[in-house]
Amino acid sequence: ISPTVKAGEIDVDGCSNGERHFIQAPVEAETPETTITLLSFVLNVSNPTHFPQWVNIDDDPISRKTFFDTVTAPTTNAAGVPVPGTLVKVIFNDGTNSVRQAEIED
Repeated sequence: ISPTVKAGEIDVDGCSNGERHFIQAPVEAETPETTITLLSFVLNVSNPTHFPQWVNIDDDPISRKTFFDTVTAPTTNAAGVPVPGTLVKVIFNDGTNSVRQAEIED
């Protein structure tokens, strides 16, 4: 039996592009084109306030559909080995819990 490792980051001091708070972790679950779950927090990323709203691993703008088509929850591969969900960073607006941007990190 393989142990489950949950790693992630919650930054309340601000990320590199300013004083914005963020959560970065592998996706645990998703509701298509609406929410993702990171570190047990269900986050509505359907309409971030910043442009671009969603970005890929190369920091290029992508559509909501492409974001959710790319994001995966944890699975098990054909060899029975657990595969973590897609690493995602969700950046929040200053002092609020509203989502500014969602980024695919891997």
